Amino acid sequence: MVGDSQDNSKHRVSRLIDRFSNLPASNSGSISTSDGLSGSISRSGICQMKFPQSCCGGTGYVLFAENATLSARVCDCIKNCLVCQGQTRMVIDGTARSCVEPSPRKIAGIMTNAQLPARYLNAGFDTFTNHSGNGRQVAARMQKWAQTFSPNASTGLLIGGSVGVGKTFLLVALAKALAARGFSVCFADFFQLLSELKAGYSDGKADPHMMAPLMSCDVLFIDELGKGRNTEWEKTIADTLIAGRYNQKRPVVASTNYGLTADATQAVSFNIDLERSLSNRSDFSPEVFGSLESRLGSRVFSRLRETMEFTEVTGDDFRRRGARG
Repeated sequence: MVGDSQDNSKHRVSRLIDRFSNLPASNSGSISTSDGLSGSISRSGICQMKFPQSCCGGTGYVLFAENATLSARVCDCIKNCLVCQGQTRMVIDGTARSCVEPSPRKIAGIMTNAQLPARYLNAGFDTFTNHSGNGRQVAARMQKWAQTFSPNASTGLLIGGSVGVGKTFLLVALAKALAARGFSVCFADFFQLLSELKAGYSDGKADPHMMAPLMSCDVLFIDELGKGRNTEWEKTIADTLIAGRYNQKRPVVASTNYGLTADATQAVSFNIDLERSLSNRSDFSPEVFGSLESRLGSRVFSRLRETMEFTEVTGDDFRRRGARG
């Protein structure tokens, strides 16, 4: 009998919470159920995820820059919640489950592990402002892709365009949107990845160990695909990444400064000396460096064609205009 009484109490409290969550925001309120159950309950006794929070925008987590990448933590409003005591889980009708799905704690972990560049802390589809070309339309298309994404069913995206139009910004915005839905994402600058792999050889680390997170995440983001010295080893790394994801039916979202069409192969193409000063950013243009296919090889490019939607972003170079977008 005692057990039945406790179960009934939990059920009644759960119903009180659900009913109270639909009331206008206030410090306290009185509610009653259709079977005559009534009572008063303080807002401080309700899970904080039941209410919009100005501190985190109602997400339950906070993003912040930590060194070169972004990190995330559960917001203080959740930590101070009297119901779940910061665990983002509570017992409802005798079953422990997350206050919301996906859990803010899970999303914070995904964001922290994603290796998103710190300079894009505020990147989002609603903060993209380079509308000098077709950026508004591309951003809307990418946002819809994020909203409808389904693992093993969605094709990837390849975003082309000249320097400074906002390709990296949009990639980070998309990665954040997917992470907020609970999907694991990994972000890698292609040239930086090559450097880390080379350094790994010196430390005795094997490729499979270093590549594992890039292969297992739901969506892999590669910024500046094709950038490098265009050596055979670099082409092999690109082939390994693309083919590995291809065989697992896991999508890739990438950006590139190189041409997406065969026409760009008619331009002059040569290896880039990336150790020289890159102050002349206009050097990175399809007209100078040719097509992405010439950088990656026909086999890899064919896989990209099969598994990705190609989109080009047009517009002004926002870096030269002193804005970020």
